[in-house]
Amino acid sequence: MKLKFLFIVFSLVTLLTTISPAFAFDFSYIKSIKYSASNLQFINFVPFDGNGRPTSSPIWFVPSSFAIKPKATNSNGMIIHSQDDDFSQKISVTAIGTLDINGIVRNGVFNLQSNSKADIICSIFTDQRVYCQIDGGSIRITRSGYNWNGQLDYFTYDMIGTDLGFKNIVLIGYKNSQEVLKINIVTDYFKFGYLNAPLQVINFDATSGNVNWINTPTIGVKNSGITFNFNNYTQQKSLVKGQIFKRGGIEGRVELFMGGTLDIGGNIETIRNEVYTYPIETSFSECPIFTSDHIHCIIRFGYIHTYIPSHEDVTLWKTFFNKFVLDIQNGKATVSAGVYSDDDLFKISNMVIGNYKFR
Repeated sequence: MKLKFLFIVFSLVTLLTTISPAFAFDFSYIKSIKYSASNLQFINFVPFDGNGRPTSSPIWFVPSSFAIKPKATNSNGMIIHSQDDDFSQKISVTAIGTLDINGIVRNGVFNLQSNSKADIICSIFTDQRVYCQIDGGSIRITRSGYNWNGQLDYFTYDMIGTDLGFKNIVLIGYKNSQEVLKINIVTDYFKFGYLNAPLQVINFDATSGNVNWINTPTIGVKNSGITFNFNNYTQQKSLVKGQIFKRGGIEGRVELFMGGTLDIGGNIETIRNEVYTYPIETSFSECPIFTSDHIHCIIRFGYIHTYIPSHEDVTLWKTFFNKFVLDIQNGKATVSAGVYSDDDLFKISNMVIGNYKFR
């Protein structure tokens, strides 16, 4: 009880110093966070007493001797957030691999399971970090001739986000106030559900504008034999249009079309850039500013397809990005996207708003 009290005090102090007021409103409408993962990394494991054979402590389990098979991790779980600001949870981690004990290699299994009825305290719940303490937790490790299970006092669940979204979870288990387990779960995806909130909708389109830059991405580039040089690119037309529904989370679509020409060794080729974004539930997208005179949205899923149109299109690249930023104010729109930042792929500013309807 004393340990839990200290945890609450420490966590409240941490919360007050790390929460971002600009984004907290949107994230407070998160109803559930589900995840699925097929990859994990052991950072630390300290054997402790439990029940098993041939020993009550699994001194025979050494993470560096446990080779997890590719795609043989099954980790999934959820954090549920109620309108009363209460939390519940369910966490399961299973890793299958080969375990070397004294030079003998056999198949082995590691499993961590939470009790879905166990108490959970989420002291940080923002777009930047989700940090929870979960009581209990059982570990089971098996291999031919070896079998052990033990109970944790509690473990922590830590999602650290960036502007590019959430990518992993760190679980740390404790026994007798000592850290005995630490694993990093590299997620395949997060899936966010939302509580109900008043509905707001925007429909818009914008044209023209200044194409500040278009960069060749580092991923998704096809073997077209064509080198894209922005200095040899002439923008001719651009259009961004979309519809966004905001009710706790956001839904809808934003699409961008850029057309121009590219001088390739004296040959002038038509170039099209098509951008499609989807604020889907598997990525946390948000509109921290959503008023009739200012829209600022961050969409964390989409792609750009750049190609030369012909009877068989020549694709220069089709690249999925992690962040698309839309800003509308004073009758103008700015859009940008990036894999590693806000705008490492492209940026267009001063697009002229045409149709604009906010309700």
